Amino acid sequence: MPGLAQSLKNKDGEFLHIVAELWGINLSAVKDVELIPFLVKSILERLSNPEFFETLTSEGQSALSDLAQNQGAIPWSVFTRQYGKLREMGAARRDREKPFLSPISSTEVLWYRGILFRIFQETPQGSEEFAYIPQEVISIIPRIKKPQDSLPGRPALSDECRMQFLVNDSILDHTCTLLAALRLEYNRQQLDAIAEEWLGKIPATIEQPYTTPSISSLIACLRSASLLGEKDIPNPESTRTFLEASRAEAVTQLYQAWVSSSQYNDLRMVSSLAFEGNWQNDPREARRAVLSYLMAVPPKTWWSLPAFIDFIYQQNPDFQRRGGEYDTWYIRQASTNASLRGFDHWNDVEGALIRFILTAPLHWMGVLDLASAEETSAILAFRITPWGQSLLSGHIPVGFKEENEHIYAYADGRLRIPVLAPRAARYQISRFCRWEHKKTAEYHYRITPESLDLAIRQGLHIPQLQSLLQRYASGIPPILVTALSRWENHGCEARLEHVAVLRVRDAELIKKLKESKVARFLGDSLGATSIIIKPGGWEKVQSFLAELGYLSKS
Repeated sequence: MPGLAQSLKNKDGEFLHIVAELWGINLSAVKDVELIPFLVKSILERLSNPEFFETLTSEGQSALSDLAQNQGAIPWSVFTRQYGKLREMGAARRDREKPFLSPISSTEVLWYRGILFRIFQETPQGSEEFAYIPQEVISIIPRIKKPQDSLPGRPALSDECRMQFLVNDSILDHTCTLLAALRLEYNRQQLDAIAEEWLGKIPATIEQPYTTPSISSLIACLRSASLLGEKDIPNPESTRTFLEASRAEAVTQLYQAWVSSSQYNDLRMVSSLAFEGNWQNDPREARRAVLSYLMAVPPKTWWSLPAFIDFIYQQNPDFQRRGGEYDTWYIRQASTNASLRGFDHWNDVEGALIRFILTAPLHWMGVLDLASAEETSAILAFRITPWGQSLLSGHIPVGFKEENEHIYAYADGRLRIPVLAPRAARYQISRFCRWEHKKTAEYHYRITPESLDLAIRQGLHIPQLQSLLQRYASGIPPILVTALSRWENHGCEARLEHVAVLRVRDAELIKKLKESKVARFLGDSLGATSIIIKPGGWEKVQSFLAELGYLSKS
């Protein structure tokens, strides 16, 4: 930090006399050229006297101590938020109103004493204004040891956790389903339909918007884990490795990828917020701050979510934004379009972000159980699970079930795949099938000519499906084996169609039609008195029959 002499050089002469008057320094015999050196010497002598520090209010003492313990500087917005504002005024107004005689804050007390100054400095986030005390002052100020709360908040009350939402590892099944759908190049409308039918989604309420993951959230998870490539098509190698990993290893991979990801932007996923402008945030920095406080929460204990958020507000409100960023990040309330500019809207932005991190990714990945007072009321409490203890400390959790259940195949092409069948097998087999529906603990598919055609177009081969069924199914009906082999060799040998059939009493009429102008609308004969009418030809044939004197009906 600049020294006291350098800091005072930027002040006008009247300000220097105000400083001297407040310190009780007589300048009557001091020449102008000696004014600043004399002031510096006199101020430092008085600062060194312990009695001066004791004359300050406890807030003033804390302000100086905070600065000294932070190498002499604190962002101006942070400092004034805690210790009061400085009334901005020019020299003329200052000399007229004399604010130094009735300061409104500890900031003004220290400012007019000539020991608190402002300076712009470069930071990783750009230029930022700081409150600072000069270099010589730092070593003089006593350090006050602040009482620190040992725990971030308080335990939850029993009424706050009557309705509990316990963790599970279904995110692994959801990501497997989504990877297969993306590999089949399903469009967004198809993906949304899958979310309703295949992800077991419970519609989120306004009070509980994140207790089940959305398609967008799952895709962001897969991107952060480097499982998706261009156009969100799964990367073959990384997808295979992920799906073949144990459930515990796969959850750990998703969690660690989220923790270190700059692609998964938690703030941008908060549904109550809308964003404008080109400003950028670092999701990793905010995420690490929240996780550091979470690490201090006693495990297996229901903990108050509002109290946890309030603790961060009191201890480290600038964990995400600092200084001017409260005004330059253009954020609005999604429901009302109201501006959330400024620190006054901290709870709408930072508070909502903390709530999202705890009730969305940390819940989906098995770190936190959640609870509320009622089934549809806001989440009020969370609890670190045994899985969460391991993940937060960098270890692979235990207690996951093995994926060792068999697939069930039926002669008509139906397949039942239990949730605990190997995910890698379901991913591959589902690409050969039509997706029918999902029940509580199993997925239902059907092998059809259309689904096999699509698989072939994607570069798959029937022997791959046969091999997968032989390896993972409890048994394959011989008729299904035969059907797949015949399809491999001959393609589709039977086809069901909806067609229009013309039946007449006199076979001569069929002959006349075949020789007429409507012959091109006729299909195969089904006997002497019946013939198929090609799609789109019925009205033409019916009209021609009328010309011949035959009225027909459908």
